[in-house]
Amino acid sequence: MAEKLKRWATGTDIPDSMFLHSLLDDTDGLHLVFVRSDEQKTIKISFDTYLSFRNADEGDRLKFLNEVEGLEKWPLYIVENSEFLKWFHEQTYNIHQAVDIKHYAFITPDDIVEILARDAPVIES
Repeated sequence: MAEKLKRWATGTDIPDSMFLHSLLDDTDGLHLVFVRSDEQKTIKISFDTYLSFRNADEGDRLKFLNEVEGLEKWPLYIVENSEFLKWFHEQTYNIHQAVDIKHYAFITPDDIVEILARDAPVIES
């Protein structure tokens, strides 16, 4: 079964397209700052805790973009049937198997950032 993107509706005013401005992993968590294409407004998404993350240029994730189901003009998703989450469970010998872990994907025209986390992030716009 192929990975499937489910549009993540946050209740926050999110544009159809945004660009990654910064990504910071520090003692306070993982913080992503996105800017709208008009660069007039930023959106900060912060995870207090996370289990794993990865970031790649969208041009280096062609297989994912070509095979994933549910891709539309929208930047925030939850990934179902996640290969990243399956890999994570294999690498940890399933010690987190009983925990509800979500695979968040942030897809911009330039980057694909993916985060595995137990708790939803805080969004500031």
